[in-house]
Amino acid sequence: MRKNFFENYISFLEFTKAQISFTSVAFLNILEKFSPKDDFAIFFNHLKEELKQKKETSIAWEKTILENKNIFGLKKSDISTICEFGKEIGTTDTKNQLNLCDTHIHFAKEYLRDATIQKKQSSRLYVSLGIWSGLAISLLFF
Repeated sequence: MRKNFFENYISFLEFTKAQISFTSVAFLNILEKFSPKDDFAIFFNHLKEELKQKKETSIAWEKTILENKNIFGLKKSDISTICEFGKEIGTTDTKNQLNLCDTHIHFAKEYLRDATIQKKQSSRLYVSLGIWSGLAISLLFF
């Protein structure tokens, strides 16, 4: 789940950067234009619901992350970085927002690499357990 979250989050950050760069629209308008995929839609729909309640963007962003962290298997470092993006986006000029997007794309790619490595290690463990269990059972019966 964490790997999928960061794949979609990077897509969202790149979309946000493009929208800020080419159209200079407000962040709330960018949220309306973005079409999330897979399980990222859970996060995104929750965020939109929070914003409909007239909450400040940074508060809605942080609340959404904290309430969905377990669904996506996010680590504390993931959460703090993602929350930081929500606090800062839309509060500065275009140039600084583009820099913010670049910085968070970089962090998200690092987290994605970490999530990919973790997923591979976990899948190897289950394969190894299956093989060893199969060997043990075959030795017992033969």
